[in-house]
Amino acid sequence: MSLVEVRNLHKRFGTLEVLRGVDLTVEPGEVVVFVGPSGCGKSTLLRCLCGLEMPTEGEVVVGGVPVRDEAKALQALHRRVGMVFQRFHLFPHLSALDNVTLAPRKVLGMPDAEAEALGRRMLEMVHLGEKAGAWPEQLSGGQQQRVAIARALAMKPEVMLFDEPTSALDPELVGEVLEVMRELAREGMTMCVVTHEMGFAEDVAHRVLFMDGGKVVEEGAPQQVLREPKQPRTREFLSRLLRR
Repeated sequence: MSLVEVRNLHKRFGTLEVLRGVDLTVEPGEVVVFVGPSGCGKSTLLRCLCGLEMPTEGEVVVGGVPVRDEAKALQALHRRVGMVFQRFHLFPHLSALDNVTLAPRKVLGMPDAEAEALGRRMLEMVHLGEKAGAWPEQLSGGQQQRVAIARALAMKPEVMLFDEPTSALDPELVGEVLEVMRELAREGMTMCVVTHEMGFAEDVAHRVLFMDGGKVVEEGAPQQVLREPKQPRTREFLSRLLRR
């Protein structure tokens, strides 16, 4: 069974239809990258995968758990899915370590000593072991985003979702976050990534999906979609992106 299964997904906000019949499967260990213009539905799709938005029509199943607006179903889903947003959303009054360990302690009921050991391992994984006691305001944007990744990993998710995780960073800080994501991919983490970083997509993705108008217009291997796209709309988008 696929780790992620999306069938005929529609999402409407009032009269605005943001997703129009999206079908998607993601296999364990696969990295799928979503590209496309702003407003095409990429972020809404990720939000449907983690239960932040409910489908208007269709079905989303992650790790065998259907996405439903029910407390038990959402709790089970959130133990399987980690989400990293554009903004870091760290608690400013908590250290980096406490930000990482909060959910394992409060949600999973993990003892403090076990949670601290886990949190330190996660910070080491994102190359921030020496920053465990630092406050968010003492960290650069790239470091804060890496803490956010460690926080998501601390819940031991089956799949990680990244919604343009480098878009809020200064250009010189982008690389350190992308390198952590590359390491996760090499270690076999299942990942769904929305990004405009085409080099990252070509290096890491198993598949690239180009979305426009709430639909998947084209999908395939990274080199095929990004270098030899078959659809005119994909070619138009990529040519405009390269001209920036």
